[in-house]
Amino acid sequence: MTKAEVLAFIKEYPMWTLSSYGEDGPHAIPLRWHTVLEDGKLLTCVVFTGKTIENLKTCDKVCVSVFSVANNHPIGYNLYGKAEYYADGPYAEIAAEVCAPVANEGFVPKGGAIVIDVEKIVTSSPGPTNHTIIE
Repeated sequence: MTKAEVLAFIKEYPMWTLSSYGEDGPHAIPLRWHTVLEDGKLLTCVVFTGKTIENLKTCDKVCVSVFSVANNHPIGYNLYGKAEYYADGPYAEIAAEVCAPVANEGFVPKGGAIVIDVEKIVTSSPGPTNHTIIE
């Protein structure tokens, strides 16, 4: 797969896991409200990401993991990059649109966005392609 194909795959996938690292060690959270931007950056809404935002103050390196077992065919990717929190501005506006369904489900978005600039994609699928770097 190419980087563009991986990004198209994860854009349609409903759950991601975002891992960050802070003074207390590693931290991982499931993400449901997210998208892939036209420039290939990943954007997630700020709903349950308080600890992640705190971690980004000391370490901007993160990993987004996506894994599917659809049709009994496991496929997974780890996307490594640098993340930044935006409380307002264009990214926060996009996040507000992406998060619109959250209010209907009883969650209260905190506002803003976490944007990840993907630097490396590595397969995490079982088999001979495991740990392959996607260019």
